[in-house]
Amino acid sequence: MTDEELWLEDDSEGYGIFLVMKSAEIKVAGPDDPYTDGKLLRCDYGRVGPVGVLWEPDDGTLLGQTQWGVKSPDIVDGTLKEFTQLVSYHSHFFLVYSSRAVKNEDGTWGDFLPHMNCYPGTKALLSPMSARTLGGLFRSIWEWSTIADPPFNDTSIMPSLAKKIMETLPFTDEVLDEIRSFPDQDVYRYVKGEQDINIHTRPAGPYPLSDGFKNWFLALRDKYQPNNTEWLSEV
Repeated sequence: MTDEELWLEDDSEGYGIFLVMKSAEIKVAGPDDPYTDGKLLRCDYGRVGPVGVLWEPDDGTLLGQTQWGVKSPDIVDGTLKEFTQLVSYHSHFFLVYSSRAVKNEDGTWGDFLPHMNCYPGTKALLSPMSARTLGGLFRSIWEWSTIADPPFNDTSIMPSLAKKIMETLPFTDEVLDEIRSFPDQDVYRYVKGEQDINIHTRPAGPYPLSDGFKNWFLALRDKYQPNNTEWLSEV
């Protein structure tokens, strides 16, 4: 991905989507595999890899259910331009950037298709823990994590996973203060009764990231990248 995509500040102009994915065993494809009809479509089959936050075995798609009770498109399709694991905390969670675009007949990429990340006919993103900016994603994670605390004490998958992320990654006080300064995301807007999250238009931001935040995230990405397992000795 480009620096422009990584450090995007305006949520209304994002081409792709930053999202949290949970970890699961990606079954080896077989002739009766419900996900692939026996076709080996993912390079991480037989390993632990990213799946949708609401994914459950036998959903029929590796992204699983959305918060609207319908199945998401699989992450393998002809419009998938990029799928980058920004942070890979093996066996627990992944922070991912994904974008879709038109695939030309000659194999080159054409126009982006940002609407494919949304519930049809709305600007509400399919993933329940996602944003079009990196700053918005971390604000969303933080919001979900607070729902695990009193007075809500929610132990469902999204607050629990967000709490795991907040307790696991090496947040500094400065980074946390910056995250808290961003505009409310879906969770807090819903709790405050601002609007129906199923039909809302997303807060544009801006979500400017300080140099300190950028340096913190780049170090995070370097440490928790897919090919680095040295950090596992710390846990």
